[in-house]
Amino acid sequence: MCASEDLGRYRQQLVDWAAAHDDPKLANSIYGSNHATYKKLRETQDGRAGIESLTSDAVVAVRLMAAVHCLPWASEIGMPVLEEIVRMDRDYSITAKYTLIEYRAGSLNLDW
Repeated sequence: MCASEDLGRYRQQLVDWAAAHDDPKLANSIYGSNHATYKKLRETQDGRAGIESLTSDAVVAVRLMAAVHCLPWASEIGMPVLEEIVRMDRDYSITAKYTLIEYRAGSLNLDW
C-alpha cells in the first residue's frame, strides 16, 4: 500500500474515532488501529509529510492526532496546533493540554 492510501486510511480512522466517542470499546479499537497506521507512516518522509499536512484538517480530532503524531520530528508544527486546540476550550482541549505537558516534560511515549 502506498503512503497516500495509508494516509487516507489514517485520516478516516481518526474521523471514525471521533464519531465513536459514545462507544468507548469501538473508539479504543479504532484508536489502536490508527496508532498502527501512524507507526507505518512515520517510517517514511512521505508518510511524515502527510501527517504534517493533516494538522490543518477541518476535523479537530484529525488535527489533534496529526499534531501529536508529528511532535517527534516536527514539534514546530505540532505544538502550535495543540496550543490552539487548548485555547478552543472544547472537545479535545484537555487531551491537547496534557499531551503538551507530557511532551514538554519529556515523557510523551508514542512507541507503544
